[in-house]
Amino acid sequence: MISRVVTRWTKRRLGVRLTPHKLRHAYGRQCVDLGVGIRIIAEALGHESLESTKIYTQVSFQRTRRIAELFGSPGEPK
Repeated sequence: MISRVVTRWTKRRLGVRLTPHKLRHAYGRQCVDLGVGIRIIAEALGHESLESTKIYTQVSFQRTRRIAELFGSPGEPK
């Protein structure tokens, strides 16, 4: 029921269909982007193993690389 309420609310208010699980991932990724320590993120998300939390650091790294590729490396023509 909570999932349904969150999904409907985000669709109506934000125009995007978000589930609690997607919001959880967004929170974890945002924490990584802000430089929060991996152990703190793991604790906040309730992960027993850091392996689960390391996924967020990889996703964040890949996202950063894609953005950097859009602008090219320093000294390279764009």
